Amino acid sequence: MPGKGPHAGALGAFGALDDDDADTQQVAETWKKEVADLPGEGALIAGRYRLGNHLSKGAFGQVWQAEDRARGGRVALKLIPKLGPQLWERFRREAAIADKLRGPHFAMPFDYGETADLAYFAMELLEGEDLARRLDREGRLPANVCVQLTLELAAGVDLAHRAGVVHRDLKPKNIFLLAGPGGAAVKILDFGIAKHAALAARVTRTGILLGTPHYMSPEQIADVRHVDHRADLWSLGAVAYRCLAGRRPFEGELSELLHRITHGAFTPPTRLVPGLAPAVDEVFERALAKDPRARFESAAALSNALSGALTRR
Repeated sequence: MPGKGPHAGALGAFGALDDDDADTQQVAETWKKEVADLPGEGALIAGRYRLGNHLSKGAFGQVWQAEDRARGGRVALKLIPKLGPQLWERFRREAAIADKLRGPHFAMPFDYGETADLAYFAMELLEGEDLARRLDREGRLPANVCVQLTLELAAGVDLAHRAGVVHRDLKPKNIFLLAGPGGAAVKILDFGIAKHAALAARVTRTGILLGTPHYMSPEQIADVRHVDHRADLWSLGAVAYRCLAGRRPFEGELSELLHRITHGAFTPPTRLVPGLAPAVDEVFERALAKDPRARFESAAALSNALSGALTRR
């Protein structure tokens, strides 16, 4: 079972900056200081949210547990400084996308706004831990747990895709395991770099790498601007592989890692985990196919195939 404790999920993963983009580099350097200068414990945000425990911090903002004085109860409150139009627009988009995604596999958004100095985003405060923490502790997960987790994730991923949203950064850190019985066991977090088909704003520029490389599809490495839902299916396959095999499908320093994802082969799970049927290798050959057209047509198709393969001996 996940460890108990409030958690708001990871901050938006905005990706690596283009070395040739001097303006963006300057924003990043200034941003670090601005994040450090954000309000602290006890501060009142927008006359409504009283900051309590600090939950997480990233390069571009912070997440706090906060008391909502207007509606009562506790929320997770994400804060970012109002600096840099590109990253600021990405934050606004995250709030807009979160408002479109309602269901048991997403954190509930409550409120979004801005003050003179910062932007804030209030969302459901979750109890549990992220998948990355559990994998760090346990190494790999039993086959039956992998099946249930993948089925749950697939339901959320397909729902997002039906709403026109491609996450683009599915990874264990952005998958939250709820503590306690009842309801969905999994929440998909952090739509900070998600792509929505209906949003006209173009905030991704050539040369900016978005996503976490170990779980990034080959086409996302090649051109992040033109990925579709099949990039998420590759990432889902990579997450399932990590859970089952106890290691990521591709490793290495950045340049070597990107080359292996786009051109290399992964170790078949049957060579890493005794007792798996050959059908498991076949599932991952398709899930992690270099060509998006060769992958499963949906997250549900992937999870159902994996479930069937893991029940064979």
